[in-house]
Amino acid sequence: MQQHQQAMYQLSKKYPVFDIIQKETYVEFKTFCVVPLDLPLDSPFEGQVLETTIALTKKFPANCPSICVAADTIWHPNIDFKSGSVCFDTLNSSWNQNIELVSILEDILPMLLIAPNNMDPLNLEATRQSYDKLLYKTIAKQIMDQKHLNYADIRKKCQDKIPEYFMELLKKHNYCQEAEK
Repeated sequence: MQQHQQAMYQLSKKYPVFDIIQKETYVEFKTFCVVPLDLPLDSPFEGQVLETTIALTKKFPANCPSICVAADTIWHPNIDFKSGSVCFDTLNSSWNQNIELVSILEDILPMLLIAPNNMDPLNLEATRQSYDKLLYKTIAKQIMDQKHLNYADIRKKCQDKIPEYFMELLKKHNYCQEAEK
């Protein structure tokens, strides 16, 4: 099994992996990132479930993955609003091939969401607004509320194949009452 396939398999034990596209030079798939509750900094993304696209080249893990969130869902300095492309240093200049995909979803991406890097922006308007914390949080929360995934959306995207770990995350975060049924 190739390393990118092994990484996807390991991820699929904890998170749904769906819409897999296999190309000659890369594989692309979708999953979800659950932004933790009770974050140390007040974040408009707290407790949200974000559809996330990961692309791995055949050279993974030597080459870093490409990460996107669903377009037009996140108002954030380091995420292009139109494409959903995520820009952060760990996936670019500081990539370490020992970083697992689960760590990206559970640690790296959530930390970026709560602590933007204004020195490496993709969304200049969100970056400008981020200096006015109330304005930024209000706009980001409005967009998040409009684009909020519910449990039925998640089940449909995963074709009801939801790993137990991910289901427990949904329950723990009280993401939706339906997840407990």
